[in-house]
Amino acid sequence: RAVEESIAQYRPDGLILVPPFADDVKLLHRLDALGVRYATISAKAKLGHARIGTILDERKAAADMIAHAVELGHRRIAHIAGPPPHGGRAWRLAGYRDGLRRAGIPYDPKLVVDGGFTFDDGVAGAKQLLDLRHPPTAIFAANDDSACGVMHEAFERGLRIPQDLSVFGFDDTPASRQTWPSLTTVRQPCREMGYIAAEQLLAAIRDPQAGALVRVPYELKIRQSGGPVPVSAKRR
Repeated sequence: RAVEESIAQYRPDGLILVPPFADDVKLLHRLDALGVRYATISAKAKLGHARIGTILDERKAAADMIAHAVELGHRRIAHIAGPPPHGGRAWRLAGYRDGLRRAGIPYDPKLVVDGGFTFDDGVAGAKQLLDLRHPPTAIFAANDDSACGVMHEAFERGLRIPQDLSVFGFDDTPASRQTWPSLTTVRQPCREMGYIAAEQLLAAIRDPQAGALVRVPYELKIRQSGGPVPVSAKRR
């Protein structure tokens, strides 16, 4: 009802949907039924007009981040997952597991905790992981805000980053460059993704046969929050 009321009030020619709205199957079906054109950004569901917009290979990006941690010598690598409604949760978790498998590291469910995309989620996840009898030497958080929460909890415990714990994020938000040490993360070009999605939507509005799902590149931004595995961990 809220969607129909908004459409009746504003009469949009089209909409750009970001997660979790881009993954709301009921919403997508309703928009299709109402004849409203839309483009999605990083949608998991490829329904109707959800084939128009932008997408990034988050699974491969996460796997590449794990490969970077492995190159630094880490083998006990943990993951704080994103919120269940967000398509990025499944992709980044799958990429985490891909990276472990390619490195020959067995998957340990104790090293994966449910979280979200907030600072507090990172703090809570870090508490759970760092309280383990054999805590991880590296933590890959589902986004930069939660990674900053991990760093905060590590500092509260007197741990040094990256000497005692390496931390990795995803998105390359301003916080990743403003925190200290600066955060190693995956750069997701959000501004460019929005611009391209708008271009594709406008093209589809002009011509129903136009518009495409455009894959955009990502980049690992290697900064100061990741370092070699601690010597003490090598002795375990």
